[in-house]
Amino acid sequence: MTSSHGVNRDLVAALKGQSKRAGEQAPSVRGADWRLATVTAIGAGTVTADGIVCRRMETYRNPVVGDVIVITQSSSGNWLAAGRTAGDSDGLGTVLFKRKTADTGPRTSATPSTDPHLAVTLAANATYTLDAFAKWSGDSNSDVNWGWNVPSGASGSWVCYADGTLLSSIPSTVRNLDTGIGSPRSYGALASVNGHMMRGTVRTTTGGAFSVTWSSQTAGGTGITVYTDSWIRLERVE
Repeated sequence: MTSSHGVNRDLVAALKGQSKRAGEQAPSVRGADWRLATVTAIGAGTVTADGIVCRRMETYRNPVVGDVIVITQSSSGNWLAAGRTAGDSDGLGTVLFKRKTADTGPRTSATPSTDPHLAVTLAANATYTLDAFAKWSGDSNSDVNWGWNVPSGASGSWVCYADGTLLSSIPSTVRNLDTGIGSPRSYGALASVNGHMMRGTVRTTTGGAFSVTWSSQTAGGTGITVYTDSWIRLERVE
């Protein structure tokens, strides 16, 4: 005959096992090893989020008060800030990069049109640094006209370290003229294949597409071809 004490022990063991299994599956019981928190202060290599001082991971760069981040705690009680969560727009330090994956051209028209590969989307009320590389070919009748399509209301400027146009009065002269970000500039085809570097700043009030636009400076000639591995890179800094 089974004693009442044995039955009670079995019942207690069964209840404990059931409770343990339920707790293992319920976050409110077992606790989570990470959570979301809002940054309220920034220190040297740390952030304070919801009153908790957390060491930043190397990948969490340019923290800003108001960031919604993932924080996690070790078994020894140390807190780590893993990084910010995605918002409605790009955060500080976001890099936008596009590379041409195929040649485009030749374009013999003098009417600028958008490059099919070199385009990104910018956030509203943001500032970006701009870097670009263009590999292209033309002839003395086909100097390149290069510019940018920008979101409405965008401002800033850019410069290209390139030769003056063969059609201008200053051939073979580096034409590093500061140009408004919404305005194009023409450059010379002094070699069979040319390489130009560009830098600038873009400030937005509304978000939208940012893209390269280019054409031949003068219609006719052999036209302009822009080659694979040309690229644009924009990094948000404000």
